[in-house]
Amino acid sequence: MKSYLQQFLLQLRVENKSINTIYNYKLSLNDYLSFLFEVCNVENVKYIDKIHIRSYLRLLSKTGSYLYKGQAKKKITTELRMRIEKKQSMSDITNLESKISKIEKPLAPKSIRRAMSSIKIFHKYLFLGSFTKIDPSSNIELPKINRKIPDYLNVEEIESILNNISIVFGNSEFKKRNLAIVYLLYGCGLRTSEVCELKINNIIVEDSKNEGFLKILGKGSKERLVPLLGKAYRNLNRYLTFDRPEYAKKRKSDEVFLSKSGRRLTRQIINEIIKISTVNLNLRISPKPHTFRHSFATHLLKGGADLRFVQALLGHSDISTTQIYTHMDKNYLKSVYKNHHPRS
Repeated sequence: MKSYLQQFLLQLRVENKSINTIYNYKLSLNDYLSFLFEVCNVENVKYIDKIHIRSYLRLLSKTGSYLYKGQAKKKITTELRMRIEKKQSMSDITNLESKISKIEKPLAPKSIRRAMSSIKIFHKYLFLGSFTKIDPSSNIELPKINRKIPDYLNVEEIESILNNISIVFGNSEFKKRNLAIVYLLYGCGLRTSEVCELKINNIIVEDSKNEGFLKILGKGSKERLVPLLGKAYRNLNRYLTFDRPEYAKKRKSDEVFLSKSGRRLTRQIINEIIKISTVNLNLRISPKPHTFRHSFATHLLKGGADLRFVQALLGHSDISTTQIYTHMDKNYLKSVYKNHHPRS
């Protein structure tokens, strides 16, 4: 069955899906197919039916993923058995037992929905490719999730983080690079993956105005233009002028943001940059890179920006995804109502 998975992943590459998208499909479907083969004794995709899919979903909702959690549990169980045989202290044994209970936690509804979405697309591929006669996932609905209103930073908190970068990275050779990254996360509303994958030829500069645009390839390989203005432009320009040429000497790379060795930055490095940038600030929340994107959208709407305009900047295919930001600002909702309702 894994051969069909390899063909499917190859098709995703042909469709120019992003590296992260392909990796996530691979993780989800490898877990799914391993469960079918090892637990349900299904050896060919032709024999997968709705019962198998529902069994897998029940597993996710009860104890989490099959492979990752199963391997972790097996490792701890082996260690637990060894300690019991050696008659080690009860506190050590209790600690290991508590670790097992923590591992056997259900996946969040959002994660189950993502896994099910991968399964449905995989079975659709098998059906349309005539590898199977039916699509067993066709009538299985995606689990509903309660959309959580995302956390965001206020303007003062954003300013304090930007000022703090100059302090915590004051003597660091990465100060200009890290400032430019945070300005793009907040000033342009980019996703972390979009910052990592941003290439030099994606920057469109209008020299006479000291401003320009970023050509962003977002989710689903959808392209959008994002204005590059003000401090976001100036900080990116400083990094490109003074620091990046030194990093690029080590290795040929098209990506904008590089490590000292000339390699493109990873999501983990950007997470660490944000973590260090917020040291000793005592903020209301612990911001992640995506928090700056939420703040970007919220501040635009609070400033009176049109919802469709914000949707275009964020690269959302569905406006309902953008509407979540209107729930954060009651004043925005009131102003829309007063301006457009005849009886307001």
